[in-house]
Amino acid sequence: MADISTVVDALNKSIGAHGAGSRLLYKRLQNGLRTAIESGVIGHDEVLPSERNLAAELGLSRVTVRRAVRELAAEGLLLQRQGAGTFVAPRLEQPLSVLTSYTEGMIAPTKMAVETGEAPEAVRRLLRENAPLCNDLAERLRGFSPRFMVTCARGSSDHAATFAKYLFETHLGVPTASFAPSISSLYQSRLNLEGAVFLVISQSGRSPDLCISTRAARAAGALVVVLCNDTTSPLAELADVCLPLWADPELSVAATKSFIASLAGLLQIAATWSGEKALLSALSKLPDQLAMAAELSWQPAVETFAAADHALIVGRGLGYAVAQEAALKFKETSRLHAEPFSAAELSHGPMALMSGGFPVLMFGQNDQTRTSTQETMSALRAKGGRVFVAPQGAGDRDSLPVVGDVHPACAPATFVQSFYAMANSVALARGLNPDSPPHLSKVTETV
Repeated sequence: MADISTVVDALNKSIGAHGAGSRLLYKRLQNGLRTAIESGVIGHDEVLPSERNLAAELGLSRVTVRRAVRELAAEGLLLQRQGAGTFVAPRLEQPLSVLTSYTEGMIAPTKMAVETGEAPEAVRRLLRENAPLCNDLAERLRGFSPRFMVTCARGSSDHAATFAKYLFETHLGVPTASFAPSISSLYQSRLNLEGAVFLVISQSGRSPDLCISTRAARAAGALVVVLCNDTTSPLAELADVCLPLWADPELSVAATKSFIASLAGLLQIAATWSGEKALLSALSKLPDQLAMAAELSWQPAVETFAAADHALIVGRGLGYAVAQEAALKFKETSRLHAEPFSAAELSHGPMALMSGGFPVLMFGQNDQTRTSTQETMSALRAKGGRVFVAPQGAGDRDSLPVVGDVHPACAPATFVQSFYAMANSVALARGLNPDSPPHLSKVTETV
């Protein structure tokens, strides 16, 4: 727990003169708490003094303290823990009374929230530091002229591989298929990969099945390109070309900034290889657009998904990868059974689930898939679904805010930047710690 005397001294400096009106006092307290957290006076994961103790030590009413804390909790700066206190989950206390948690104290932001916020700068570093490597790789690929590409990944990285498929096929015309690591690691089958690029995406670079598959791909004649957050890993050492993700260590079990960096790395490869001016220009704007996306609130959807038992997550084309990622994050951090689907697949069975406000989250970038996605959204609503949509272009009811004027290929990265904050809030509203899901570990070593 944070030392109360240190916290009180810091807050007293912000609160200042006595006798100010209650509105001014609560704002000063709010700013003091924010400054104390951002400056490190209150460290990440430290528990604050209780509402009662803060009020007594600062000479304030508990109403003033409660109001300041509630607004900071709504921003995601403070979190709530089950206990004997009096703070309740903001905006959710009436509709989600069964989920409301009372707390003796609050803790600073989750690792997931902090690391999500670090993604824009990670992408900025990646684009700057990898530019020479990407230029060399692009020249090599143009000379190599691969017949096809094969992606190899697990978990969130495999969702990035889905993005790679749509990106390379639409912008480069290179057929791209997913490789199942068990083909090499368990079945020990030998494939003919002569003239192919074998693209491996991994956060840790330490999963045995990925390493086994990469060795097999090299032996089968493939050019091996690795995107990895750990350039000292066994996987990185197997690469013909290794592109670092520059995401720094990721402590939360839930991958966030490393996934966004993976998307940016793939975009940089595609833009440099193709020489497409519009995509190159769009890529230079992406870090700032991610920073803007990080400031957008998808809070209107939190209540619905926090109360849900099941959900569908929908995208199409380049947006399908982030639908896959969002569904995994709901399972992982909120224990919410969410399934991803392409908008084109819903009529082949899943549409039968729609009734009684069944929750749906849709991603819709402004490209050739837009009309199809809008038609699917209308059909889902007509059949009883409660559909929240992150749309590029004009929105409607239950539309979530997105960054405007983003290249359609870059839009999915901005969508997931905003989504991660929402997923963090849903987990907390369900009384869960998104940093430490049960039965999971940061490095998954499958064979």
